Amino acid sequence: KWRCKVRPFLTEDYARQRRIWAEKYDGKSIDFWKRLRLSDECSIERGKGGAIEWVYRTRGQVLELWAIQTKPPKGRTQMFWACFGFGCRADLVVMEGD
Repeated sequence: KWRCKVRPFLTEDYARQRRIWAEKYDGKSIDFWKRLRLSDECSIERGKGGAIEWVYRTRGQVLELWAIQTKPPKGRTQMFWACFGFGCRADLVVMEGD
């Protein structure tokens, strides 16, 4: 008995776009990646912790799409932003707004 993995909903089109991006940059040199800065934002939901879904599978069994629990965001959330790269990291930014 294992907890279902919780992931954002990933459409077929978005999965295809991710694969195209990965194939485009596959094989780039370490120096190429060292000069990049990556940033992302994250939403944290207060009071999150609804029902947990469970899935039964054997250890080492490949994770199937049906075993992933997806949930739309609900309730009050707070957004954060951060940036990092090789040898550097920005401070965490609390994003104000609605």
